[in-house]
Amino acid sequence: MNRCGAILSRAIIMLAGLGLFAVPACAQRPTDRQLRGKASEDSAALILRYARSARFDTAEGAGDRQRLLVGNCTGADSMCHLGPLVRIEPRLWYDGWDRSGPDSGEVIARIISNGPYRSGHGGDPAYKFNLLGADTVYWWVGAAEGRRPVSVFVSSRPGVRPFVSDLTMDAHEPGHWRQPLSRWIWVESDEEAWGTCDGRRCCRSSGLALAAAR
Repeated sequence: MNRCGAILSRAIIMLAGLGLFAVPACAQRPTDRQLRGKASEDSAALILRYARSARFDTAEGAGDRQRLLVGNCTGADSMCHLGPLVRIEPRLWYDGWDRSGPDSGEVIARIISNGPYRSGHGGDPAYKFNLLGADTVYWWVGAAEGRRPVSVFVSSRPGVRPFVSDLTMDAHEPGHWRQPLSRWIWVESDEEAWGTCDGRRCCRSSGLALAAAR
């Protein structure tokens, strides 16, 4: 039985004892197949509804929390400083987490920031991870048109468009990851997001918008 089915069964048992009956809403997983061809606003709404029904691991060590770097700290003319305090929390174990499904597309983490996060790259700094301000952003991974793997960062703030970014997947032996995890990964210019996609793959993203999505 999947998580929604288990929730439904427990709810029915409890409400039956009170002489009441109700069916709790369980959002359907937004796979890449379901999102393909939809407008970006419609895709974001589906991902956000699903993500808000999911549970995330807030335990120390499962996720990560730090002030993210803004600017480039390398070179003679380097200029950088610490930016917002940002937490990244992995999605808790869900039905099918330990295996790669035939239809990809899953929310793997949420990102909680106390302020905007801008990259210091070049003369046109851009927001990273769709963090335009204090916000909770959900990280969806899957395949876009042409089956290219992508990250989609969906903001909880009304009116903010979904943010399409790069996605790198690394495969491991089945069962390599025994629990979902997420981390900030330091690179010379700033940080990348890292998380377990499932029990045999991990995902990384720079959080910068793809050229095709600008």
